[in-house]
Amino acid sequence: MAVKEQIQRLFLSAEEIKQLTDWPYEMVEDYLNILRDLVTLASNIDINVDQLDAVEAQIASLDAQVAKNRAVSGNNRSDIDQNTLDIQASAALISDLAAKVGFVVARVNRNNEEIRNLRQLSVVI
Repeated sequence: MAVKEQIQRLFLSAEEIKQLTDWPYEMVEDYLNILRDLVTLASNIDINVDQLDAVEAQIASLDAQVAKNRAVSGNNRSDIDQNTLDIQASAALISDLAAKVGFVVARVNRNNEEIRNLRQLSVVI
């Protein structure tokens, strides 16, 4: 079960929260909005981690292919030239994947900052 569904199962209704806390409805509504935002952030972090795992798998696959090409090539000039092209293409792909990883890490950091802000808001409430 995804993080989002796990967290949503923990939600109480506005009426249940009102009965338990005796907060005004506006405060209950703010509290529920903060919880929804936290669920969204948790879901985004879950997706970002999955993306990082996929990128790591692609990089490992490229490394294995380059190693295989080097082992097969021997001293044949055309094989060496082809391996050079393969390595250059792999390097370009790895560079692209690294940029994507950087983007995902930036999103995770931004999500963490938003979570900290929401936690501070929930303490105030």
